[in-house]
Amino acid sequence: MSGNWPQIPRVCHVQASSGVALGAIAALLCAAIQSAGAASFDCARAATAVERMICGESLLERLDERMAELFQRAREAPSANRQALLDAQRAWLATRNACRSTACLALAYRARIKALGGGPAGNAGEPTRELVDGGNALRLADKRSDLDSETIFPLLTGDDAAIPACNASIEQAFREPLTAFGRAYAEFLDGNDGIHIGPPWAFSLGYDRVYVTHTLIAVDGGGYMYTGGAHGGALYLPLVLDRRTGERVEPEALFRPDRDWLTPLAEQARRALREEAPFSTDPDLADDDWFQEGTAPRADNYGLLLPTGDGIRVTFGQYQVGPYAIGDFRVTLPYAALRQLLSPRLFPEQAAAPAGSR
Repeated sequence: MSGNWPQIPRVCHVQASSGVALGAIAALLCAAIQSAGAASFDCARAATAVERMICGESLLERLDERMAELFQRAREAPSANRQALLDAQRAWLATRNACRSTACLALAYRARIKALGGGPAGNAGEPTRELVDGGNALRLADKRSDLDSETIFPLLTGDDAAIPACNASIEQAFREPLTAFGRAYAEFLDGNDGIHIGPPWAFSLGYDRVYVTHTLIAVDGGGYMYTGGAHGGALYLPLVLDRRTGERVEPEALFRPDRDWLTPLAEQARRALREEAPFSTDPDLADDDWFQEGTAPRADNYGLLLPTGDGIRVTFGQYQVGPYAIGDFRVTLPYAALRQLLSPRLFPEQAAAPAGSR
């Protein structure tokens, strides 16, 4: 790059390449699966009244399993005082075994889980802020018990008047999903009386590269999120900004407002996608309803668009054009093929490849 264009660091912090679109983050969070759980002992051999009460209620089974998991984790910690842990556990077992009701057991388990670090803890408020990559990027992190979340995004530098506005828009775009994740975790804890039952939650959002032209800035963001269940999902954040104002550019604004851009874009994207495996090796996959619905000329199918040095990249997220096993797909449509569709304001050279890519 040259002149007064923003200086862009090269950073890659994306942890997954297949998953769910960032726009669907709320749906994924709402669908977070709580662990079914089971007691830490064999219920078929329950011998005491307390053990039978535990095995008779699914919540108590989950609490017992969670307590056992945390106790084992505490014992295996390098700094663990194992004798003190054993003494505290024996004293707690005596208290638990004195219970004569399921309510008493639930209270006992919740107290022990919190004592072992399984309740809400850590930075439950504003995320910590840390400059990384030599000050060229900012890291926001929210670390709590059984939760590890962070987002890293670029900090643009230079003498462009709109750089502060661009940086503010970038931070807002990367902060919002982190905040939504933390809010969902708080709701998860509220629904479990402040106790985390199940595997730790994880969230990591970063960026791969930044693409700059005279008129726009495109940040290739993405990452990974896990909220329980069999597997996590990838997040996509193809962020496009108007370089002159710092305002976010929505996908439809990349094209002429007086043209039907969805139909020709969908036709080209379908052709390109059919050349990708497994569609190229199994044409039936490209003819089924799943593929047809996922590539239909609708705005919700083409919300993950990113200008690059070679053209407009279209991302089809996890489950969009087929089952989870086939992953996600990205196809890049050359600017020349979109010449009649592109916004002359953002692409003043009418689809000539924009200058300045890093």
